[in-house]
Amino acid sequence: MFKNNLKIAFRLFMYNKGYSLLNIFGLSIGIAVSIVGFLYVFSEFSHDRFNKNADRIHRIAVEALIGTSEIHMAQTSAAYADALYNDFPEIDKITRIKDNEFTFEYQDKKFVENNVFVVDSTFFDIFTIPVIQGKTSNLLNEPYMAVLTKSAAERYFGDNNPVNQIIREGETNFKVIAVVEDVPKNSHFHFDIAVSIVSFDRYYVNPHWFNNNVRTYIMLHKNVDYKKVEARFPEFVNNYLYNGRYSANTAKGNKWELYLQPLTSIHLNSDLRGEFEANGRKEYIYIFLIVTVFILLIACINFINLSTAKATKRAKEVGVCKVLGAEKKQLIRQFLLESVFFSFISLIIAMMLVELFKPFLNQLINKSLIIDYTDPIFIMVLIGLILFTGLLGGAYPAVVMSSFRPIVVLKGNSQRGGKFLWLRNVLVIFQFLISVVVIIGTLVISIQLNFMQNKNLGFDKEKVIVIKNVNTIGGSIQAIKNEIENLSFVQHVAYSDRLPGRTLAGRGFRVEGEKDGFAINALFTDENLADVLKLKLSKGRFFSNEYGTDTMAIVINKETEKLLGFEDPLGKRLIMEGPTLSYFHIIGVVENFHYESKHQKIHPMAFMAIGAPLSERGYYLSVRVVSDNYTKMIAELSNIWENYSPGVSIDYTFLDEQYDSLYKNEMQTKKLFLAFSFLTIFIACLGLLGLASYMIQQKTREIGIRKTFGASATTIIWLLSKGFAKWIIIANIIAWPLAWYLFDNWLNNFAERCPLSWWYFALATIISLLIAWITIAYQTIKASKANPIDELRHE
Repeated sequence: MFKNNLKIAFRLFMYNKGYSLLNIFGLSIGIAVSIVGFLYVFSEFSHDRFNKNADRIHRIAVEALIGTSEIHMAQTSAAYADALYNDFPEIDKITRIKDNEFTFEYQDKKFVENNVFVVDSTFFDIFTIPVIQGKTSNLLNEPYMAVLTKSAAERYFGDNNPVNQIIREGETNFKVIAVVEDVPKNSHFHFDIAVSIVSFDRYYVNPHWFNNNVRTYIMLHKNVDYKKVEARFPEFVNNYLYNGRYSANTAKGNKWELYLQPLTSIHLNSDLRGEFEANGRKEYIYIFLIVTVFILLIACINFINLSTAKATKRAKEVGVCKVLGAEKKQLIRQFLLESVFFSFISLIIAMMLVELFKPFLNQLINKSLIIDYTDPIFIMVLIGLILFTGLLGGAYPAVVMSSFRPIVVLKGNSQRGGKFLWLRNVLVIFQFLISVVVIIGTLVISIQLNFMQNKNLGFDKEKVIVIKNVNTIGGSIQAIKNEIENLSFVQHVAYSDRLPGRTLAGRGFRVEGEKDGFAINALFTDENLADVLKLKLSKGRFFSNEYGTDTMAIVINKETEKLLGFEDPLGKRLIMEGPTLSYFHIIGVVENFHYESKHQKIHPMAFMAIGAPLSERGYYLSVRVVSDNYTKMIAELSNIWENYSPGVSIDYTFLDEQYDSLYKNEMQTKKLFLAFSFLTIFIACLGLLGLASYMIQQKTREIGIRKTFGASATTIIWLLSKGFAKWIIIANIIAWPLAWYLFDNWLNNFAERCPLSWWYFALATIISLLIAWITIAYQTIKASKANPIDELRHE
């Protein structure tokens, strides 16, 4: 019986090749998109789960309120480590991570490394990063040791053994003791070189509790509830950060609270200041999951529509089968088997499409979507997809067609779809409802992303070339600056340790005469950065070479001014904690600007002069230009660079690109939404194409008669198109409030958001109507131009 059912299904496929191929093609695309969508969602939820102790690893984060400034950050002080070991026996291991930019030399080659981790020796005990060569235990437990990833080792040493080789950073030699695998892509951090933290006293023995410049991770002992550890953090903060005076401090409304972030929750649930990279956002993943399911549903709806549309052609077949004794359940089984058969063929084609386009998709979304065909779970998912699409797509047609009355259909009255016409209309409405919501979502995401990247930043990120590897030129910074400033296309050149788009280091300060401390994000620079970024001064001035005391001056932003509470902060002194107390006088206040992502509120920050106590070395030369000929400008900058750093290529980027990288996740979302929007509409149009073709076949006699009585081609087109237009307009009316609710809530996740304008909805309606009309236009124009005699003879 099963073999016979398969034969009938195959013959049906061959007899109705047009409808069958259309059905299979639409279903294949739907299944392919759903597979990619599920792989993407799985990839996002799998972040950091490759660590064998992932469930025991947590990061310490800070939530604070100082004055009117809210602080949410992933950075803490290096001083925490020893105190945590002493007070929390539940902690097995602790590692601190300080990300840095170093310039290493090997033989006569220089390498500018943007992803260097300064870490404790426990780093490789906590995180599962397999060793390929060299020591396998006690890594980085001594000063001046380095561990390279596989890709970094290949850049430095090629095929030679890197173990025990020496790489230099300035005057310091680091011995390579091991090579490890590259950090998997589904990790919330990545590095190329790790060096021992005991090589740097300023990180390892820093005793200052508000110098927040490291990320602290702890691994708990087995079966320890992290919430119980977290509950004791207030006591820890009171004892160590506030010397028992925390209650007095909170009486003023301030707070400084620590909490633990489970490692596996960071990627999708954390958007703090000081993240290593732009994390994902859980709400995006849920949106993609919903859209993925909807696209699969649209493909199934197409199957239902086309199957029910073909039902009248098989009415006599059903009647004959019933007269010969076929039971209803046998007919249902036959039709469901046909549906599953088509679903199986569609799955095969879908997997071919996924494999064909997977490299392009990985490049588009910067992911490594991997399909393991031997994974039992993946196989079960594929089987589930076949059954889901097959049974869902075939259930209603099977019930409808198996219910035909044999006497009626054998007389020629095949119930021309009246019973299930209402369902087809509902399904068309549902298809375009989803399509319209996705179109509106694509518009909202695109415009919000543009708003975040370009509107009201408080600085000008356009036309700024950033030279990143300036540490390779040693003490010649001022000389190269002077030469670059003399180029005709250059307006200003600045030297700084950070720029917008890069995490600023938190420094501990207090107002002179007060005991309570607070953290300010510090950016060390020369006198030209305000001109390069086109910052607006609201009070005072920026640094100047005319004032020798400016190495101990500080320029604050408006948020810091609010924090301090002075009516006029100019001339006031701030004390910075360090090996010795350093006093800085405030010389200026700049208007707030978004030096971090717009996901973050603007935090207190300050500009300090390069050369000030505890200043970082400058890493960047930022060059504001007036020309658009970037090829020529880069060539001239490279010529100057070659004179100061021979043999080392200039490493440059553009400030707008660097800042826009903060929105990597949003840009991925935009690309995927564009692709999903197109595919959603395309699949819906395939169904419309099939239904329009079937409808025209059903109305052949009517078309012929109307044309005989003088109906024009325009009249025929309107006749055949207005039904679909009506349902699409209804779909839009339903979609508008749904889309408004969804995307208004989504926009509320941003500190600054674009308005949800009416024209998004009007444009979505126009697009959906236009696409639907184009889809059925060919069939309707062809029918309207046909010879009416041929049409009546056909009937």
